[in-house]
Amino acid sequence: GIPAVAAGLVKEEDANTVIVVDGKIVYSKLSDSFKDVVIAPITEVADEHLSLVQEHLGKAAPYNANKLAAMNLINLNGGLFIYAPKNTVIEEALSVIYVQQDRSLINRNLIVLGQSAELKLVEAYVNDSKAIINLVTEVVVGDNAKLDHATMERLHADVTAYNSKRVHVQKHGRYDLSHRALSDGNVVTENLI
Repeated sequence: GIPAVAAGLVKEEDANTVIVVDGKIVYSKLSDSFKDVVIAPITEVADEHLSLVQEHLGKAAPYNANKLAAMNLINLNGGLFIYAPKNTVIEEALSVIYVQQDRSLINRNLIVLGQSAELKLVEAYVNDSKAIINLVTEVVVGDNAKLDHATMERLHADVTAYNSKRVHVQKHGRYDLSHRALSDGNVVTENLI
């Protein structure tokens, strides 16, 4: 079901929603439009996609970029791999809600769009208690591909968080980002393209 802390962000009748609590997918409702899109926990990527993850992980957001990025790798306990293959064009938006509940959230997401793929992604990070949160998102936008990416943070006043997005856009690709920070805690955000 939908965790209480995320209840205001999604209703059960909403389509194309994935909810991740403390690194585990607990809710997924996707239309047939997403049948070719891979959405999997970064720590549980299937063998058929392992080489793609290995090719891109750490390239846009190197582990040695700074101490917080290095800490992300060392303490990783969650995150998603999202892959839209070549020529996959989806008009509907994918909504992913990340919830921190019982432990610190050390998340690394890898989003890869193949050549001429198009995707709309809306991400929300929420929690309602004291926590340490370290979020690193790597994005690879292939040739002629397009990603519309909206993110929102609504974190508790007793949160200390690092949120880094690093993007690599290939020839004629396009990446549009809209970020809303609604947190009361101490949050450092960096967006590098």
